[in-house]
Amino acid sequence: MNRKMAYFFILISMLSLLITACELGSSSDIDIDTEIAVAVALTQTAAAMEVEAEPPENPQPTVLEGDFQPLNTEECRALMEAMSQTLGVGVETTQIQVERRQVQQKGYSCQLTAAFDGQHLNGALNIGDMLDAMLKARGWTGDVMGELQGECLGAGGWGPGAITTCFVQDDKMCQPFVYLQPIDDEVCNTVSEDRPCFEQLAPEQKLYTAQITCSQGLEIPEITLAVESELQRIEFPSGGTFTQLSGTLTPGGIDHYVLSAEADQQINMLIYPPGAVSIAVIGEDGTVLKSDLDNTSDWTGALPTTQDYFIDVRSMIDVDTEYTLDVIIPPLEPVATTGEIAGGISYTGEYIPPLHIVAYNLDDNLWYFQKTAENTAFYIMAGLPPGKYHVVAYTQDDLVGGYVNAGVELIPVTVIAGETAENIDIISWYEPGTVSFPADPVGW
Repeated sequence: MNRKMAYFFILISMLSLLITACELGSSSDIDIDTEIAVAVALTQTAAAMEVEAEPPENPQPTVLEGDFQPLNTEECRALMEAMSQTLGVGVETTQIQVERRQVQQKGYSCQLTAAFDGQHLNGALNIGDMLDAMLKARGWTGDVMGELQGECLGAGGWGPGAITTCFVQDDKMCQPFVYLQPIDDEVCNTVSEDRPCFEQLAPEQKLYTAQITCSQGLEIPEITLAVESELQRIEFPSGGTFTQLSGTLTPGGIDHYVLSAEADQQINMLIYPPGAVSIAVIGEDGTVLKSDLDNTSDWTGALPTTQDYFIDVRSMIDVDTEYTLDVIIPPLEPVATTGEIAGGISYTGEYIPPLHIVAYNLDDNLWYFQKTAENTAFYIMAGLPPGKYHVVAYTQDDLVGGYVNAGVELIPVTVIAGETAENIDIISWYEPGTVSFPADPVGW
């Protein structure tokens, strides 16, 4: 309804009231004071409509009672969007109360949560690394030495696949946390009791939960920053498969290496001293083969694709540490693409003459041959593409022999890549024109 229409209806209402008052006259219970009150009320209503409504002032953020507060709404929303983009799933946000037990503080946090099954990403180690990288890219500093382990927000926990760490920025703190559970409570009742349930779950039976819990207004002590080296490319000696790397790490320090390798190659690594230094292996495509959270001193694995692989060597103790890292990558076994035919040779005369032995490929009509010397009693023909073959031998005197059955028919020989078709013996010989063998395609 516009303003003119509102005035019109108010005017009609006032006239109606005045007419009613006149009709009632002196016998009405409504006196002149009532009529004036009604008229004033209507007039004030009309005047109020003339006043434009003023927008309310921006509400001040609610300050909760506690030793620290949630990350502000704008920063929490920005982290939510970054987390959603990093993991490729929707993220929910809520406000929770947390306790820093070691420093006996309680407060509130903004908590971001995403859940998805094991088919979506590669597992807890990879998810934890993704969240860590996301926070580092936004200017947060990770607690390299675990100095804040007891002073973090207490929003992590324990359990299969559980990973948590602590990040700080000015007076703010964020704690990522990733954990794994069966997607259905009944799943673990259907697997073998010989091994833990979580080791037997298929990807679609796993439910991962990733959280980031953040607060501000905290007193945060200085933490050790990692000293990181420049990226160093690993080169193997000519023809070699082994190299040894060495260096000295300051507390929390990291040395970065990279090497090129092919799909399906095996990589073996051994770090010394064990327990003081950890290694991480990450593909150029982001695939985490080994996380430095898994503090084992040796690792062996198959490389999934041909690409660069990054190896991080990280100090795990609070003193300078000298380390050695052995890296072994055996060459790939050549993949066989051809096969062989082998057999014995016998002849009716006093000696075995020189021969042309020909293998005819029945699939493409190509033929392959080798020449044997006098008195050669065994032959082997290598480099034959997979397929079926007839094997025929020829002498200089035009006699012909072959791998035949009792009916003097050539027997097909199957050649398989990487294998040798054995006992393809040539023991029977025939005069030219007495059998339907092909003529010698080589010629003497």
